[in-house]
Amino acid sequence: MQIYNNEVQTSDTQEYIDIAKVLDEIWTEFLRHLGSITVLFLSIVAIVCACLWFRYEPVYEAYSTFVVSSGQTAEADIALALRLANSFEHGFVDSGLKSNIEDELKMDWGTDFQADVAATILEDTNFVTITVHSNDGVIAQTILELIQEYYPDIAKQIAGNITFTSIDATGILTDPTNPFQWSTVILEGCAIALVVVVVILYLYVTNKKTIHSAGDIKSHLNASCIGTIPVTGFKRRKKNANPLLVITNDRVQQSYKEAIHTLRIRIEKVMEREEKKVILVTSSLPNEGKSTISVNLALSIASRGKKVLLMDGDLRAPSVHKYFTNEQMKKRKKGLSDILLNNGNIKDAIFSPSIQNLDVILGGERIEDPSKILAGKQLQLLLEEVRKSYDYIIFDSSPATMLSDTTAIAGMMDAVLFVIRQDYTKIQYAQEGLALLNESGILSLGCVMNYAEAGLSHYGYGYYGSRYNKYRYSRYERYYGKED
Repeated sequence: MQIYNNEVQTSDTQEYIDIAKVLDEIWTEFLRHLGSITVLFLSIVAIVCACLWFRYEPVYEAYSTFVVSSGQTAEADIALALRLANSFEHGFVDSGLKSNIEDELKMDWGTDFQADVAATILEDTNFVTITVHSNDGVIAQTILELIQEYYPDIAKQIAGNITFTSIDATGILTDPTNPFQWSTVILEGCAIALVVVVVILYLYVTNKKTIHSAGDIKSHLNASCIGTIPVTGFKRRKKNANPLLVITNDRVQQSYKEAIHTLRIRIEKVMEREEKKVILVTSSLPNEGKSTISVNLALSIASRGKKVLLMDGDLRAPSVHKYFTNEQMKKRKKGLSDILLNNGNIKDAIFSPSIQNLDVILGGERIEDPSKILAGKQLQLLLEEVRKSYDYIIFDSSPATMLSDTTAIAGMMDAVLFVIRQDYTKIQYAQEGLALLNESGILSLGCVMNYAEAGLSHYGYGYYGSRYNKYRYSRYERYYGKED
């Protein structure tokens, strides 16, 4: 039975975007990186506020309203006022009024100071309002006073004998017309920061191309998801409490144990139907939790009265020993690497950790390149020997994509369980790992989604742990470090 279809659609040819899934992933990443996002958000707000503060220029407005009268009809006065307003801009320069103001101020307009001058008419009246805008209130007021002094004479030169009476004017300017309002600026900064954060999260979740749900496993890998193992937590800490993430630990949450038992039931059903014994447990990359799954699967099967042998076949970075207490490890013997290197007796490596129906073979000393050793006849002979004594053999192997160890031994195994860490495993790597295993023709048990978290829409998950005292697998620890 093949576990991977080479014709399956790849991540680069996805036909549509699942909005619910994208929103769910954005929410999940938001919660996961809440601290960093908060710092980024506040930093953007601070930068926006600083930029607006440094770019802020106050605008002061000075104005004066005149009544224009020609001594004729009201219609003539309105037409005269309109004529003066329309010609004010050109007359302001051509008449020399602008030059007079520069001389009075002893400054150059546009170089030493900035100001805008305009004339408007109140509709259907003979009221003309002259307005001055400047970033300096004193200059704005001074320019207006000079216009009030000189402009009536200029207007008479344009329109003849008229009266030009001031009826309203600003006094001393103290406040700009555009005061800097921190509340408005902060709100603007928050809006910009929110948009930036959402865009960053959107680009991140749409470009990381990781496996997020059972639907992703089916659509991208053409494989089935036979189990979802949640992010779990420990019950309230007690003195000298057991810190191991194993289903025999009373502190591990019940939801996690139920997820493991559900996985075991589905695996047993296939293995019994196909009359198989040896299960290869692997993943695409390190730190996906394959050893955790291997150990707990072995414990679950053993709890049902089946005799189980758990073998640590990841000779580059053996980690099965980390799931047993110091007391249990006192009974340990030689490791698998010792037996394979020295053609030893397999019985010298088997030890019982005082758990009924469970025996264990540890990895032993690390080997930098165990591919040739694992691919040799020695391992095959050992497997043939232990098949006679056990109902199930769980073989924890190295990652399938990065290393050739797993593909070298796949043909010796009966079935494979592929572990995928949610929102961590790249689609490309999972495809490559499954394609390599497919070449051996090994029976597929399917994929198990590990380290699953609940999101905004609970998209494609099974069981979930609570959010306190979570047991987390380090995303960044190296393969030769602490995690499997």
